[in-house]
Amino acid sequence: MAIDLASEEFAALVQKHKDSRLAIGMHRNADLDALCSAYALKSIFPNSVIVTPDELGRPARNFASFLNMEILEFRKVKKEQFDGLIIVDCATYVMMAEAKGWNVICLIDHHQKSDSEERIIAEFEFSDSASPSTCQIISNLIEPSAPVAFALGIGIISDTARFKSGNLGTFSSLASMISISGKPYSEMLFWAEPELEADEKVRILSAFHHSQVVTYGNYVIATVLINSSESDASASLSEFADVAFAASWRNAEKETRVSARARKHVPIALNEIMSDIGARFAGNGGGHKKAAGANAHEKPEIVLEECVNAVKDAIDKVKT
Repeated sequence: MAIDLASEEFAALVQKHKDSRLAIGMHRNADLDALCSAYALKSIFPNSVIVTPDELGRPARNFASFLNMEILEFRKVKKEQFDGLIIVDCATYVMMAEAKGWNVICLIDHHQKSDSEERIIAEFEFSDSASPSTCQIISNLIEPSAPVAFALGIGIISDTARFKSGNLGTFSSLASMISISGKPYSEMLFWAEPELEADEKVRILSAFHHSQVVTYGNYVIATVLINSSESDASASLSEFADVAFAASWRNAEKETRVSARARKHVPIALNEIMSDIGARFAGNGGGHKKAAGANAHEKPEIVLEECVNAVKDAIDKVKT
């Protein structure tokens, strides 16, 4: 695997750990950006395994099956059998509590840095909050093989929501991945935005019917309680609402999971709101300014009400 010499630090990482026995960790409910990042790094560190704290998100699960990827459950992996851990698309123990106690060799992430005590410290760190995806960061660190370029392109398309959060580098990186992979954009898009199953489509369409809408100033805030697919529901609602929250109740964990989306013109940071909501209800949260999530140990109706109040407060602060 050839390394981009523009990143001497990454080259040093590979030189030092190319033969190490490493685990590559993804965050909870891993998305395509996390999965494709892990897949790319496994091609560089052949003695590594990919681990996850829980089930993958649906698009990531589908693509992992297509690639015949072996993904291990984090809790069943013994850190004593590894030289260290690489973490992708995550920078805090809030989203990867299982990483505590591990020797963290490398962290590659694009989320905003936090001063929290929960922040993960790594021997090598490649963080860029201006990058819309972790896959974009990795695409600039390595010279990928065709299959890896295909995966990185999919991760880039997916995490930018088809370029809604993209920048100039996004288009350059994607063009390079398309060229190297030899695959058309349409094939990457097929995996980046997979078709929903019929029952999922019904569930999402029903979310519009059952959503609650609040107008605050010039902003429309929509909330909905749904059985599952909260991420798809919030994304769909935000095509029309300025801010959207979709929540589902997980009975086994006795917790509410919330997915939040905001349109680009809305002057609020959803990652901060979701972090506060999670902490308020003995859970956790975070993400991006316009796409974030949280889990909270409280019934969804109460959590959604607090989400709306938090948006109103954030809007009021901007006015002042």
